[in-house]
Amino acid sequence: MTSHVLLVGGMAELDQFTPIACALARHGEVVHLLVEELLLGKGDPREALLRNASNISIHPIRMPSSRISQVAWSARRVRTLLRQLDTGLVGVEWGNGIAGREVNRGWLLRLKDRFASTPAIQLQIIAQELGIPVVSLPHGHSTKTSLVPSEHIREVAASHGGKLPFADRDSFAAYVFASEYHRRVIVENSTMSGANAEVWGSARFSKEWIDELYSRPGASIDSGSSRRVLMFLPKWHNSVDRPQTIALLRALGSTPGVHVAIAGHIRAKDTALTEAEVVELSKLPSLQFVGSQWSSIELITWCDVLIDVDSSIAFDAIRLGKVYVRPKYLQSDAVTTIYDTEGGAHQPMTQSALLDIIAAPTLMPAPVSTSFWSVVAGDGAESVADRYARKLRQLRAG
Repeated sequence: MTSHVLLVGGMAELDQFTPIACALARHGEVVHLLVEELLLGKGDPREALLRNASNISIHPIRMPSSRISQVAWSARRVRTLLRQLDTGLVGVEWGNGIAGREVNRGWLLRLKDRFASTPAIQLQIIAQELGIPVVSLPHGHSTKTSLVPSEHIREVAASHGGKLPFADRDSFAAYVFASEYHRRVIVENSTMSGANAEVWGSARFSKEWIDELYSRPGASIDSGSSRRVLMFLPKWHNSVDRPQTIALLRALGSTPGVHVAIAGHIRAKDTALTEAEVVELSKLPSLQFVGSQWSSIELITWCDVLIDVDSSIAFDAIRLGKVYVRPKYLQSDAVTTIYDTEGGAHQPMTQSALLDIIAAPTLMPAPVSTSFWSVVAGDGAESVADRYARKLRQLRAG
């Protein structure tokens, strides 16, 4: 059994797993990607890279949208699939493992697992039966060096002795983090033993992959001669001050000499604006909602300045030498980030200070520490993508 089988159930995994798959292929490894069919055929450059790479095969799948549709992922079908693909290692995104599953679930639920389950869980169950290692790979990154005390996290932790219930993740051959600070936050605040928690860096935010992603034209937004500013709507549940954020949007939209593109899903639950807010803000002369018309990569290529509260997409802007502004005053003081210790972001404490930064005659990126990229992305003598390929081959070999 030799191939690497990676489950790509969403856009986050497509974004994070593509550089890993390409690195494995460069090293002569056979890679099979089980990709949600709705992600394919949309002109995404990552799909083109995967299809043009030797040794990589894309298998369209349909991720179950209901319990009934989980029947497509029965134990029998998954066992047949893994054998057909000559699977030597399975990779899934961060999420639930299967440690203690047989003990914690009654016989009816265990029987249900045999006939229907989520793809990630069924792949783990059958891989374990076949003696195939399963690795949990990052489907993102974190800028935070502390646990964000959202209402949901508080509720979950309160019912599990003050910890996040992650003990089932001890089943993975490796539970991979992009950075040591993120590993520490999760292990210290969860029931994971940490024995399998490893730090490999971030293939997605490595210099070589940023150079690849940003080798294409940016968004075709007509900003005239105005300074190009991009802002991603924050997730309100991440201790973000919503009224002050709306006030900032009003101020940006009324600032002369800038063209402000607002990205994000204005009706998505976690970043939603009200209809009245959308109508009001859309009338402002300097502000434009761009929705999902362009990818984040195309938008960051286009902009001169990025404004974002705490998304890891800011790492792209910093790699590219663009000005990144993190409005620290919009988020709770309880939230600490890597920018507090390693630099990389302007962190204004008032709205007026932020406007001064973006309207300055000359734009200057915030300085970064000499250790920033080794801390954040694992930069070193060995490329991060090659490190992933090497470690995955080692795990497959046992």
